[in-house]
Amino acid sequence: MTGNAPVAGVVTAVNGTVGQVAGSQGVAQYSGQAAVGAQTNPLQLVPSVSGGSSAGGPAASPLVQLIDSSGWQAIAQVSENDVHSLRVGERATVTFGALPSKQMHGVLQSIVLVPERGSSGVFYPAIFTLSGDPGGLDPGMSASVAPGG
Repeated sequence: MTGNAPVAGVVTAVNGTVGQVAGSQGVAQYSGQAAVGAQTNPLQLVPSVSGGSSAGGPAASPLVQLIDSSGWQAIAQVSENDVHSLRVGERATVTFGALPSKQMHGVLQSIVLVPERGSSGVFYPAIFTLSGDPGGLDPGMSASVAPGG
């Protein structure tokens, strides 16, 4: 059997193994006692299940994790002192510590107005859509975002 992805992308994890049950809520080890949920399409690509379990059964994880590689985003942690100076649509330059010669341009798409508390203060995630050649980038890489560009 085959499954079809909703978007073109890069597979970052395959969570299924022989003996696991796959269903609309992902994959879970079958113990013979727990219900995993509806089995309408056993090889379906599903989003991550956020905590807990499905239909009283074991916690499930997606059968295949996939990232959409057609577009890249940088999520900057902006301090509570600076967040009000940002404007959606503002341009930025993004650089990467692991790739010192790599530089991309970004545009601020949104600011998440739910604060994150860290050891050095309160921050708000600011999401920048990137443009340019993503060659060499990997998901999760550290980046620096500077206004302008």
